Amino acid sequence: MYATQETLTYIPNTILASIFTNDDTNQFNLIERDNNGKIFLDFPPTLFKHALEQIRRWKNRANRSADQQIKPPSWNVKKEFDEMLASLGLGKYRQSLPIECTSYNVSGDATRRVNSGKGDLCDRDMVGWVRFVDRAGTAIVRKAPNGRCGSVKAGWILGVYPREPGTTSLSTLCYVDEIGNPCSSSKAIRSTHCGDFLVFEIPHPPNCPARACTDDYELH
Repeated sequence: MYATQETLTYIPNTILASIFTNDDTNQFNLIERDNNGKIFLDFPPTLFKHALEQIRRWKNRANRSADQQIKPPSWNVKKEFDEMLASLGLGKYRQSLPIECTSYNVSGDATRRVNSGKGDLCDRDMVGWVRFVDRAGTAIVRKAPNGRCGSVKAGWILGVYPREPGTTSLSTLCYVDEIGNPCSSSKAIRSTHCGDFLVFEIPHPPNCPARACTDDYELH
């Protein structure tokens, strides 16, 4: 791995910059070194390299604003990656998630699962951000259901789920009506990737009884 001193010191007033600034008033002369005088940092090389690559891109674009985020290579190593950033004085640049990833309702209702049967339930009591769990599955289906999920009109998403943690997708929530029209009515719906799960902003249904149907979905 190769990085210039300009990249390593690009974000000022951080431990990382201080380590690589040759100045008696900072940590340059205090940092641990090997027998050849090379600086030793006890971080996983792949994670450190990933962080430096993002800082290098900022340098090339002359952008180090506080709203920038240093994102982990994958969500599985986010905790370790964030700890490394904090140790380097880069904690404020850690990737954060939207508020809906911590403030949502939870539904584990098995009757919401696709093709569970007809009923008279309606999403007017479930408006807002929702996380589906357990017997309800984990996501709103993306294919028009043949059956129902506790209601007369079955909702499904025409669109895609967000692919990256912290991102939100805008799609269409279609409703299959009583005679099988796949999108007889619709509403806009947002979904957010929260790293380990998805949340959906359930809209007011066009009319009741209408309900979004769910099933299992594995995030990749």
